[in-house]
Order: sequence, then structure tokens, then C-alpha cells
Amino acid sequence: MSSTDIPTDGTTDHQQPAAESHLTSFAGGIAESGPSPERLLTLHHRWSELLDRALEVALSTTPEGEEADAVGRAWRRTAETNPTLHAVLAQHLHAPRVSPELRARHERDLRTIALAARMGEASDPTEELVRIGATLLALTGYPATPGPRPTPAAVTDRSQNTLTMVH
Repeated sequence: MSSTDIPTDGTTDHQQPAAESHLTSFAGGIAESGPSPERLLTLHHRWSELLDRALEVALSTTPEGEEADAVGRAWRRTAETNPTLHAVLAQHLHAPRVSPELRARHERDLRTIALAARMGEASDPTEELVRIGATLLALTGYPATPGPRPTPAAVTDRSQNTLTMVH
């Protein structure tokens, strides 16, 4: 896959579905041929780019003291606008034998979430920041830490406009 297959910068909200269609094809390939560590890491890299962009936008307009809510909304928005990407990564992060590198990258995202929400300091222990980030995401309705493998089904709660994996 070349770097031009999935837009990495300058993607506007109305372009997001095109990015998702590229990810759908790529994720479909994972389902058919089995996940290679490289493919999963490529997908996670894209997820991190999208999440970082969403955090930057959300936090740029958020009043002081409301960072945690903005971070939760940014995570939900990223997952909802990229459901295939989110579902594939969630499935593999919850697999019994998740790759150490994929887990480490996910934990890096959790630390970013904790710091962006101003719920920790960069000098705090890594494990504490990961726990804080996972807790914040759990409050948004998304599983954030590896555990029992979720079923492939996803349920949309239209009253809160969130996507949650069914356990």
C-alpha cells in the first residue's frame, strides 16, 4: 500500500467517507487473508493520525476545564467516522494474542488521551496514564483495554449517537 492510498493530511470532514472506503478495502483484505502485524500497524498508524487531528481540532475550541469532554467527543467522532478502522483495531486489540507492538501503540494513544484531557502530567508513570486514558474512554462507551474478545457485532445507540462493541 502506498502512502497515497489513504489520505494522511488535509482531509476535510466531507472527505472522510472516501478515506473510510479505502480502509474498508484494506480491512476486508485483512479479514480474507488474516491479519499480518504490518497491516495492523499500518491501520493503527492511520487511526493515530485521525485521532491526533480530531484531538487538535476539538481542543482548539474547548474552554479551559472542559478538555476531558472534548477528548471523549474527539474519540467518538473518530470512531464513528471510521467505523471499519475502529472495528478492525478493536477486534485485534481484544484478541487473546495481541501483538506487543500493537498493544504498545494503543497504550501510547491512551497516554495521549489522558494528557490531552489534562488528567495527568507527562512525568506521571506510563501505567497510570494508560489507566486514566482507558477509564476516560470507558466513560465514552468504547472499550479501550485488551480483555475478552468482543463479538464482531456492533450496536449503534442512536439516542447518544455512539458506536459500542458488543461484549
